[in-house]
Amino acid sequence: MEIIPKLKIDGDLNLQMTYTDSRLLFDDTDQWILIYFDDFQGTSQGWNKEKLSVCGSNDNMFLGGHCNFGGEEVFKIYKNLPPHNMIKITANFHFFDKWEGEEAYMSLDSIPVWTDTYQWCDKVMQWHCKKYSINACGAEFPDRLAVPINFESN
Repeated sequence: MEIIPKLKIDGDLNLQMTYTDSRLLFDDTDQWILIYFDDFQGTSQGWNKEKLSVCGSNDNMFLGGHCNFGGEEVFKIYKNLPPHNMIKITANFHFFDKWEGEEAYMSLDSIPVWTDTYQWCDKVMQWHCKKYSINACGAEFPDRLAVPINFESN
């Protein structure tokens, strides 16, 4: 059984945070500041390819999708960043359809910081993969959805 700590406040809570010179400090410790957020809900502004997709009856939009960007690079250049000495990037990547060991990657300033591959079926009888896997979008091949990308540098 997991015990989850709870915060109980009786009275006033006085939280001291300082924001100066593009730094957010709490108890003299640097904190993350959200500078850019792309959720693709209606716009893909600034990306070199701007095709947005949805799957099925779900109206959650994402960049790319079935039959979009196959074998192509998709990128965005973020400009006018405030001075910083840390960066954190989080994202999800969807492997749709018939991936046969191809690689997906993310680079930062031309340096790879995340990579992953997907094989839609590793069984001898491919009908087994089609029957017992999830096909959320596109062709009849199983998908691998919401693969997390987490990158941090100091």
